[in-house]
This record gives sequence, C-alpha cells and structure tokens, in this order.
Amino acid sequence: MRDVIKGLCKMSEECQVMHRDLKLENILVKSKHPQAAAISDFEFKIGDMGLARRHGGEHLLHGTYCGSPMYMAPEILLNQPYNHQADIWSLGTIFYHLLTGNYPFDSKSLAELKSKIQKGIYQIPNCVRLSSQALDFIDGCLKFDYRLRLSIKDLKTHPFYQASKLIYPEISQQEFQNGR
Repeated sequence: MRDVIKGLCKMSEECQVMHRDLKLENILVKSKHPQAAAISDFEFKIGDMGLARRHGGEHLLHGTYCGSPMYMAPEILLNQPYNHQADIWSLGTIFYHLLTGNYPFDSKSLAELKSKIQKGIYQIPNCVRLSSQALDFIDGCLKFDYRLRLSIKDLKTHPFYQASKLIYPEISQQEFQNGR
C-alpha cells in the first residue's frame, strides 16, 4: 500500500492527474532482484492509465462515467460531478480488499451496489484483525461525501502510512510464514 499511496500522491500532486480506474488489477508488481523473497524485495506501481485525466484541483468533472463499479466512488457511480477524491475511494476499496479478500460493498447487481454504497455501511469480517490505524485509514477513504475523505496530503501523514514505514521493510517471507 505504501508504494501505491506514493504513486497516487505523485500522480495527483506533481502531475495533476487522476487515474479514474484504480483497482487491484491495475497494480503492477515487479521484483527488485532475482532472489526476491521478502515483501520489501518488490515494487508496486499503478498501471493502466487509459482512463486517466488531468484534474483541476478541487474543480469537479462532469458526466464521464468510467471505472470499475466495485471500486468506483459513489459520486461517479451515481452520475454526479467528481474530482480526484474519487481515487481516494478506490484506494480504500483496494486496501479493504487486500485485508479481507472481499469488497466493502459486495453485491450481485449494480442497483444493489448503489444501494449499499448510499447506506455507507460496511463491516470488517470477525476473522480479520486490524490495527486502529488501518481501520481509520479505510474509514477515511470510504466516506460517502468526497469532501470528508482523506485528502492526498492526509494519505502521507496518516498514522497508518507512518507506522508502515517501521514495519513493512523488515518482515521477511520466512518470518511471515513463521507467524511473526
């Protein structure tokens, strides 16, 4: 997630670009060397910029319905104006999916998906244990009102992102398998 957050921040702040189809399938994985074993031996990058578009900061775009519904921000799904905050929603959906193996608003139809998202109720499965920072991060990304979501700047200063600096590079695959 750190690599994806860094990539999203760079796209938005430096390039003024919003992805508009951020999803797990568009995260590319590359090993840093042939003997890659630990998670820190891999790079994760955002790919498939086919729907990307320049954004004008806080200005809203109108009328372009695009993306993948399970990752799509409510404002796009409901055909409302949107801005780069839609990518923050998608980031939260990716994170939720990585941690639980499910989508936060899983459904069998587009109508059911819209209804669940409008209600804004999602649950972390009982079998999944998350830190308070991870829960706060997900909740900050999955706010129905885009103005209440974490901002691009908030992502880099969030306690989850800061804490992951200490943990992520130090856990090897062997330690992970041994239950560290």
